[in-house]
Amino acid sequence: MNNAEALVEMLLAKGLPNDDESSAVRNPRLTNSNIFNGALGGAVRDIVAVACKSKSPTYISNYERDTKLIMTNLIAVAFQWEWVGLGTRVSKGNYLDSLGLARRRIEDITKALIQDNYATLGRGGYRHYGNANKSKSTQYYPTEKLLRLGAEMLYEMAGDFDNYEPYEWEGDERWDTNEGQNIQILRDYNEFMRNHSWAQKAPTVRKLLSEPYTGGRVYTPYQNIVNRRVQIRSKTLLDGQPLFERDFSANHPYMLARLTGNAFQMDFYSVIAAASNCDRPAVKAVITAAIGCPSPNKAHEMRYKLVTRGVNGEAVDNILSTATDTYPWLKERNILFNNKGVYMQWLEGEIAMKMFQAAVHYGIPMVNVHDAYAVNQKHVVKVDALKDQYREEVLEAYKPVLAI
Repeated sequence: MNNAEALVEMLLAKGLPNDDESSAVRNPRLTNSNIFNGALGGAVRDIVAVACKSKSPTYISNYERDTKLIMTNLIAVAFQWEWVGLGTRVSKGNYLDSLGLARRRIEDITKALIQDNYATLGRGGYRHYGNANKSKSTQYYPTEKLLRLGAEMLYEMAGDFDNYEPYEWEGDERWDTNEGQNIQILRDYNEFMRNHSWAQKAPTVRKLLSEPYTGGRVYTPYQNIVNRRVQIRSKTLLDGQPLFERDFSANHPYMLARLTGNAFQMDFYSVIAAASNCDRPAVKAVITAAIGCPSPNKAHEMRYKLVTRGVNGEAVDNILSTATDTYPWLKERNILFNNKGVYMQWLEGEIAMKMFQAAVHYGIPMVNVHDAYAVNQKHVVKVDALKDQYREEVLEAYKPVLAI
């Protein structure tokens, strides 16, 4: 059994994801994958034979393309342990139309996928007439039959190294004065990584928000692979060998303490957990959410999301009150419910720029995971030292700028 097949076994043992977990259909650039030349290609032809009633080569070609796209999404999203959200409201210029999808083909293909036991129907879609944001797409999840056929897709190319935008801006103002330098760092790093292999392989890009020093984290599809609910991502391979994700401990609280001149305890979360009688993962989830929450008015939305992750409202309140009692500077410096998370993302992105330069300089294959870095075991010690060094350099550089 190879690695991808073993990971499929883990997914199958876990069952279906919660219907709160879903991702919109996207274009992972795998529709021309060699994997469709084998049994998976036969499955596509079987579905098209059921779904497409026309004998026209053009119609058949469109059905084949859309079937591949939907199948690819079903397989890819399974490794995130989420449902595919796929509606049928397709209008000219909207998102589904930009992917080349059409209402009739979506309906025909999804019906055929369910009929031939390649997909499972989850929550039905519905339109909320009072608030469009509350509308939901119909959900689908791959069956064991499809997952086993498409397991190898996990290690297929998920992005185009010849066609991507290293910097993605939310607004029109391009406020990063080092944009040109950082774009070159990203291009050099992605070119270095082109010849290495890992799950959901694609270029890394940086996404910035409209206000200066907000956003700026680096992203790649690898980090979407599930690891919290099912241990999939950490069991994938880098260049055919086990990888180790090297992350910072309590990174956001640590950086905020340093920026505000406060002492930091490395067992930050554990101290709160012991005092609140809550487990450490719950404490980390609550504090991270509160640091990222835009304002007190959004606290109810934050609580709802935490509840869906298994942290009840009473525990949330207990953890927050314990945290501010234990570390008064969290309240004194207005750290919680004040949108500090977006500034921390900027600092994480600046650390990443240095890490990517180091990856190229030292020849260390490295895949980013939010603010962490996945490497093979032989590079762990070096990467641990570099990330700690670069975090201190970035904090010193931005301490007078952010003035938190």
